[in-house]
Amino acid sequence: MMLQRTLITKIASALIFTSATLAAPAAFASGSMTPSSSQGADAYSIGKSIFFKQVACEGCAYAFMAKGSADVKTLFTSLNSKDSKVKLSEGDLEAVNTYLTKRFNLTITAGK
Repeated sequence: MMLQRTLITKIASALIFTSATLAAPAAFASGSMTPSSSQGADAYSIGKSIFFKQVACEGCAYAFMAKGSADVKTLFTSLNSKDSKVKLSEGDLEAVNTYLTKRFNLTITAGK
């Protein structure tokens, strides 16, 4: 009887631990994913998406500047100026900067 109770307790503990472990990623995944809260590969992917949808799309203000790294340096500076032709939220701009910096190995920083 004591052995059964111990075994049931261990199984119940293992099930609770497993359930909590499996539920944790779902809890972290709920909510919005904004560029400002993302890092690394996520910021790169989000920035790439924003870049091609809002900055360099056909008909977008900077479509002609997305050809090579020389154009991208000018584009980077333009996007980060207060006179930018494209108005992005701070988080979106941060993600686009991450994308441009990593994609084109830029060594310039925003505001310079």
